Amino acid sequence: MLAANSWRVAVNAGADSANRLMPHLQALEATRGALLKRMPMSLTAQFDQACAESSLPEPVIAALLGVTGEEMWEIRNRGVIPPGALPRVRAFADTANPIDANRDKSLEGGQ
Repeated sequence: MLAANSWRVAVNAGADSANRLMPHLQALEATRGALLKRMPMSLTAQFDQACAESSLPEPVIAALLGVTGEEMWEIRNRGVIPPGALPRVRAFADTANPIDANRDKSLEGGQ
């Protein structure tokens, strides 16, 4: 959220500020992605990958899950999944990543 707020301030301050901030935002996103790749089995990492690979815009995914845009950010970046949304988050991740879903089921002792 801090990055999004910083971006809005920078854009309003002028192009120079925005141009200086963008490389930092891209570096933060690269770091976040690298950290998620280190834990590929986590639901959060699977969900983040599913969102990144989906052709659906994030507001549509949020609507499918029944969460707000801020909750989407929390899910993707902090791993905080609202309890009521957990089944829908898991279903979205499983549907978008069917190979990972089958692997997780086999690890859980399922089919």
